Amino acid sequence: MDSYAIDSDLKVMLLKLPELNGGKDTINKARAVLLKANDDVKNALADLEAIAEKLATYFHHCLSVSI
Repeated sequence: MDSYAIDSDLKVMLLKLPELNGGKDTINKARAVLLKANDDVKNALADLEAIAEKLATYFHHCLSVSI
C-alpha cells in the first residue's frame, strides 16, 4: 500500500476490510472502522443491517413453526 498515492484514512480502512467478516455484530465494527467513509458506504452498512435484521426475523419465524 505504501507505493500507492492513497489517502491515509482510506489506507487504514482498506487494510481493515479483511477483519470485517462474521455475524451481525460485525456491522457495528464496520461502522467504527469505516467512520471516515463517505455517505454511500454508511448507507450501504445501514442497508446491510436492515437486510440482516429481516433475514434473522424470517429465519427465526421459520424455525419456530411446528410441522
